[in-house]
Amino acid sequence: MKKTNLILIALMALIFVSCSEDETTMSMPKDNAIEFGTYLGRDAQTRASVLTTKTMATDGFGVFAYYTDQVKWDEYSSKGTANFMDNLKVTSKTNGATWTYSPIKYWPNNDGAMVTFLAYAPWVEGKTITEEAKVNFKVENSIKAQTDLVWNTENHIDAKKDKLSGNVNFKFNHALARIGLKLEAAVDKVDAGGRLDKNTTITVNSVTLGSTLKDSIEVKQFYTGGTLDLTKTTAVWDPVEGMQAFVFNTTNGNLQNNVIKGASHINAKQLNTDDSYLMV
Repeated sequence: MKKTNLILIALMALIFVSCSEDETTMSMPKDNAIEFGTYLGRDAQTRASVLTTKTMATDGFGVFAYYTDQVKWDEYSSKGTANFMDNLKVTSKTNGATWTYSPIKYWPNNDGAMVTFLAYAPWVEGKTITEEAKVNFKVENSIKAQTDLVWNTENHIDAKKDKLSGNVNFKFNHALARIGLKLEAAVDKVDAGGRLDKNTTITVNSVTLGSTLKDSIEVKQFYTGGTLDLTKTTAVWDPVEGMQAFVFNTTNGNLQNNVIKGASHINAKQLNTDDSYLMV
């Protein structure tokens, strides 16, 4: 009796997006208006949902700013209310050469006055900030709907106009890891001719990543979301919440050529698209 085994191989390349500073844009202040410049850590591969300067120029980044007068940030008690800029959307029509927003905000005139600037991207309508100066982020279960997340790591706590020459430059780093996936299938044993029987069809309908069985109970291994501290220079997710697994199938567009029919597939055959990534 002939025996045919299908071996499914999942190859995962964990790709942490880089934080190089080779992409820089700046703008000069006009009068007393606050203007923005950006530094964006750029990944060598710009496929999938990784945020770039070009996409951020269109989608915008969000700014939470606090006018604290002469009260230092550590002593400021109303961090859940951004009283100067509340999720202000900043965009660019010049692919990041200059950035604009409305309405224009101006530096306070009183001596010693301080403003604290926090920022994230891409901008999300209705995004709020917590009393601990954190923002919530949801990791979409639908692979097609997943987005990147970056936040400013340049220290603009207790900022003063004279220290910044009037211009606020943000340095955005990536808060998520991008996992690249390559799903392959191969036939382990076939008939003497090295081919499947012409009437044999093997179809891979779906592949689940991040799900195991322990004592017959499914254990999921990826978080569904968390809160990111916008004041930190390294990604601090606290707290995190929920657990989930991810499914690759033909519906979400990640599986292609998923049918093996009447031909030799002793060598591994790739089943998914090249741009199959998870942002987690």
